[in-house]
Amino acid sequence: MNASDGAGQGGGVTSLLIDERARTVTVHARHRGLPDGAPPEWAAQGFDAWEESAGHTAVDALAVDGWSHEPVTSWRSAPLRDAPGRVAVALEGPGTSVTFHADAAVRRATRPLRTGAA
Repeated sequence: MNASDGAGQGGGVTSLLIDERARTVTVHARHRGLPDGAPPEWAAQGFDAWEESAGHTAVDALAVDGWSHEPVTSWRSAPLRDAPGRVAVALEGPGTSVTFHADAAVRRATRPLRTGAA
């Protein structure tokens, strides 16, 4: 996920939806501030945060070794050397470890939010 990862942006992963039959994993996250490349009208309209959903398809090698209420501190992906077009995804934090492999193409949706934070 690189620059749009939940870690380090004053927010983070809010939910994880695993669909074993469809072999998909969808990660939902909220972030403070606006993302790089946000439309100028987001700031002009007073938005000060954003939400994203990242849908991963053709998931395999799924391992859930823990899920806690502590924030996910790392959400990252990296290309798989031995499988072109595939990535290894990891979500980790205190008491949380979720890893899987998926197609590199990710369905991503974003929307702006107003938090009222100063």
